Amino acid sequence: MKTFTFVIACAFVGATVAAAAPVSPVEVPIRQFVDSFNKGDTNGAEAATVSSGMTVTDEVPPFQWQGANAFKAWLDDLGTFDTAHGRTDGNVTVGKTIRQEISGDNAYVIISGVYSFKEHGKAMHAAAQLTFTLRQEAAGWRISGMTYTAPKPTASR
Repeated sequence: MKTFTFVIACAFVGATVAAAAPVSPVEVPIRQFVDSFNKGDTNGAEAATVSSGMTVTDEVPPFQWQGANAFKAWLDDLGTFDTAHGRTDGNVTVGKTIRQEISGDNAYVIISGVYSFKEHGKAMHAAAQLTFTLRQEAAGWRISGMTYTAPKPTASR
């Protein structure tokens, strides 16, 4: 079940990052997070987060996870949600950085994306935005929060 939950979570958050402009230092952990999900590497994804635990806000109940176990709890709840709704083959394609703000040891980054998946075999998609907050730690920039924001998915053409 853990493997299945991880595969579903990877499909949801795993992304193909648009290769184009140079990556700023605050985007490095975001890309590490995404790339690790693409490879099925939860440890690599979690390594991109702050050591004290992150906050995740997502469209799946209970909608927010916070603290030392937030990442793993979110993965479990996401897997449960996707299974209950017949969602498979999920993929988030990450696009351009929309906004980036850095103030001292804190940063705020919004990135566009598209979440595609199958729901009971039917292709679905939703244009999305991923918002990340980051904090500078001794090991470098790390994700302290992630929010997935999108309208309800619609059938793909």
